[in-house]
Amino acid sequence: MGGYATKQRKLLIDFFEHHPDEPLSASQIEEALKQQDISLSAIYRNLGYLEEDGILRKSTKPKSREVFYQYLVAKTCKGALHIACRKCGKIYHLSSKTADLIEEKIFANENFVLDRSETVLQGLCKDCQQ
Repeated sequence: MGGYATKQRKLLIDFFEHHPDEPLSASQIEEALKQQDISLSAIYRNLGYLEEDGILRKSTKPKSREVFYQYLVAKTCKGALHIACRKCGKIYHLSSKTADLIEEKIFANENFVLDRSETVLQGLCKDCQQ
């Protein structure tokens, strides 16, 4: 892990363990942890380390410069194929059945092995299609 396991880093990891499917901004994290005595600069610094270590994925929403982080090592996330809405930024797990089908088709048609941990398909969620 980049640097070492500080109190603040442990606090962030614990926070993300309780929010595994949510893309969260540094300001949202700061607001949620304001009672925990962690500064915004410490949050940014540790988010960078956690991203370097592959624990978080950094993303942006279309037409926005705000950066969001999503926890990648939660039990519910391991091996999951993700889909992300280009409009609202929500990230979802595909069902294992659907992900397996996509993975099988890509391998059968392209002789290519998909890395689910690094794959996010982009599109529009049900709510944003309306």
